[in-house]
Amino acid sequence: MALDLLECVNCQTDDHVKLVEKMTGTQRRLRCKQCGHEWLRGEPAREPVARPLPTLAEIKKQFPKPGDVDPAKLARANELKAEFLRTEPEPMPDVAPYWTKYRQIFSAEGLPEADPQDLKAFANSSVGARPGNMSGFNQAWNEMGADAAAAQVRKAIDYLLRGSSPAALEDRLTDLIDDTTPNSMKGLKESLLTKVLCIVYPDRFLTILMYTGMAGKREIARSLWGSNFTPRRRSTGPSDASSSGATTCWWHSSATASSTSSTPPNSYGGPSTRSKPKPLRYRNADQPAAGLHVVLKQT
Repeated sequence: MALDLLECVNCQTDDHVKLVEKMTGTQRRLRCKQCGHEWLRGEPAREPVARPLPTLAEIKKQFPKPGDVDPAKLARANELKAEFLRTEPEPMPDVAPYWTKYRQIFSAEGLPEADPQDLKAFANSSVGARPGNMSGFNQAWNEMGADAAAAQVRKAIDYLLRGSSPAALEDRLTDLIDDTTPNSMKGLKESLLTKVLCIVYPDRFLTILMYTGMAGKREIARSLWGSNFTPRRRSTGPSDASSSGATTCWWHSSATASSTSSTPPNSYGGPSTRSKPKPLRYRNADQPAAGLHVVLKQT
């Protein structure tokens, strides 16, 4: 036990006290040269206490539920949805063939043989959803060379879609975004990875590629539904479960798309595909048919 004393308890003076050793924190080992007594003074450095990581179920509870949507806002959203479906009932014609092509490319059979140019073209395409500025990805691609870059893209996509550790897709997405896995690649981050998920799982993921930012899920939910999503937190350690993939949630509106359709929803195709934002019109059929439903993981 450390005593916060500078003077010797035996000699009742500090005239003969000398420093023996600097310990961690403010703690020091002292000795009285006159009587030989030694003691510790100050406090040792405290080891940081690991904060338990929240589970996916706990994170889900942080997001608004369908019943949290204000009835007036819900009614207005339904009016906008009906108006949109009247004026633009059909999807953009180039999206379905594009989705079909890349669903095959990203399959377990197609990915190993995927043409490097198809992979690079995907990163720079705005068909179905625009991923944003891809200068970082393109720079990494050019520095690595087409063959090496394509191999790393294949590795990242295969890990995202079919990796087994960690088991939860959300955690693998977090790993890729936060570069905590050797499967990650510079520039292949949230928007592109989310677009991959939209193509492979069109009944589960909506084509709004960023959790937050201009026209992000969080901002659109607040504008359209009046719902406040939790701010995204950047990882402060090797695995902050509330960041990246875990809070980059996928959410569904009260629309009427078939859950068995392999065609992407004619919803919000990214900022560049239309001249103005549209009401969201896609939901998984087994989700509630009214209000906003936020999901992190299909159950």
